[in-house]
Amino acid sequence: MDMEGTDRCSQMASNAAARATTASAGCAGAACTRVLHHCHSVPELRDEVYCQLMKQTTSNRSPSGDSCQRAWRLMSILAAYFTCSDTLRPFLVEYLSAAAADRRRPCQGTAAVCLANLRKTLRCGGRKNVPSVEEIGVTSEAERAEFSLYCIVAGDALTMPLAGDEYVLDVTTELQRAHHPFYLIFCRSVWHHPLRNDAPPLYTEVLFNQVAPDYLEGLLLVLPGGGVPPAPVLRDVALVAALLHRAAGLSEGAQARDLKFLLPKPLLALREPRPNKWASWLGAEWQHVRTLSPAAAKAKVLQVRSEDGTLFLDVKCGSLLQQRVTRLQAEQAHEVARLVRQYIALQRDQRHSPAFNN
Repeated sequence: MDMEGTDRCSQMASNAAARATTASAGCAGAACTRVLHHCHSVPELRDEVYCQLMKQTTSNRSPSGDSCQRAWRLMSILAAYFTCSDTLRPFLVEYLSAAAADRRRPCQGTAAVCLANLRKTLRCGGRKNVPSVEEIGVTSEAERAEFSLYCIVAGDALTMPLAGDEYVLDVTTELQRAHHPFYLIFCRSVWHHPLRNDAPPLYTEVLFNQVAPDYLEGLLLVLPGGGVPPAPVLRDVALVAALLHRAAGLSEGAQARDLKFLLPKPLLALREPRPNKWASWLGAEWQHVRTLSPAAAKAKVLQVRSEDGTLFLDVKCGSLLQQRVTRLQAEQAHEVARLVRQYIALQRDQRHSPAFNN
């Protein structure tokens, strides 16, 4: 590339970096992706972008209140992908080390992440592919910790997610050598943080495809004494059924024959309400949801189920003054214990995070 072309790309990368630190959340993700693409195709631009970000995190005069925070976040992403030149390296490492050690800085924690990412990139090399906008949209380390990778082995009745320190290829290689058929499932295993209203489509799609089958199997519905649920629950079930119908991309209202695909199995086994009653309720709710897009209908399903409390479970045993031991005996006791540990770890990390302390 000639000098003129490099200068032009340098200006484009600098402008994209500036937009990534001042734009709205959705536009910032796209601008961040453009910065990474420029740095990937023209390695000479990496020093330019690093210098631009050091400037924006040192003397940021942007009217946008979170511009400095976004600049730090963009630098943490950049440091996970690209190194800098040997000339800039000592100055960049010194800058990040000083920022990470200064507890007076509001973004001290993010600076520490930048430094750790840069050191790992210098040692092992950065990631090879530019991330998607959906990946950039995951803003919190704690949010990422709520998701787990499950390895399902054919013939095993129970399964548990891979531990955080396990290597995926180690597990799969061992299974391949033993000739065990398996597949991997990525899903949300704990529900500590509330559902995000500004979630990207991929986030909603993953959670919907996880929750909808469990809901239809009846795993998220508790019937009081095996009887009919209260009226508010029945109304929500009718609403979710209409949303599931719209989420499938159907434009006509559901018929009585469609109920077996839209209602939880335990409710289908009850004598009451009768199918014609369900069809009537479904028709009434359909008028409210028919104009939604399939993606919006999926998001609404998640919202209704979380507001009902079916995605969250609180267990309280004793108090600080009077404690008691409760023994739970179940086939999946190890999974229950793992979930409790995961929730405790998330709460501990949240209490010690810079944002929580500030």
